[in-house]
Amino acid sequence: MSSNASDRLHHDNPWRDHGHSSPDGVVADADTFVAGQTISQWTQDWWKWALQAPAGAGPLDNAANQSVNQGKMVFIAGVYDATVHAPAHEPILFPMVNAYDTEGPGIETIPNFVADGRGSYADEARYVSNLEQRAIYDAYAKLTKDDGAGHDRTIFDVHLHGAAAAESGVKTGIFALGEPASGGYLENLLQSYGLLPLDMSIKDLPDTRAVGDYAEIKGLQPGTYTLEFGGTGHAVVDPVTNTTILAEGWGAAVKDTLIVT
Repeated sequence: MSSNASDRLHHDNPWRDHGHSSPDGVVADADTFVAGQTISQWTQDWWKWALQAPAGAGPLDNAANQSVNQGKMVFIAGVYDATVHAPAHEPILFPMVNAYDTEGPGIETIPNFVADGRGSYADEARYVSNLEQRAIYDAYAKLTKDDGAGHDRTIFDVHLHGAAAAESGVKTGIFALGEPASGGYLENLLQSYGLLPLDMSIKDLPDTRAVGDYAEIKGLQPGTYTLEFGGTGHAVVDPVTNTTILAEGWGAAVKDTLIVT
């Protein structure tokens, strides 16, 4: 991937639908540039927003905080049905289905992965997230616009099944999730598993990787829309140790009212 790649997402064929340019497809390419960053980089920022939010007041545990305007991109969480707001013509990113993995001393997903010589903590993050991506078998997104007088108009309607869903993911590089913010969702999560204090070598959680099937909307005209999206994955199990990482049917299904002004 070149850092000077063109902003092809916003040219004449603005969307990708599993390998085919189409005005109706919104499935995001990992290496497509939007507002100076690749979609892969934006998904890293999406996870930092979600996990470092204040406990009880963030997108993963509060229906009132399902979106945020990052200045160049609007993020939608996809956890609760909600009414969300976005400025007109601003790109919007949301996960049909997604997952992440963070590794390090004392927080390994697969016990003894490093000690058994299977690789580094970064290797484990790649390994686990690859298993998660391959487990995805369903992903969909549908946007309709309220044209008034009881009339709705479909803007796009995409649905990926089986291999198409598994192969359409956005995989990040290894990145640092950051030191858990005091009073934040991530700190509470680690505390609930008895994982604090962290080993000083991983206080910034540098061995993190995220995957998932994302959709990106280039920007919308003012109006009221209905946005439905979600996805599902099979059980994620390490075939070497038989460790269950995610249970069968993980994922989400969301129906939002999207108000664009």
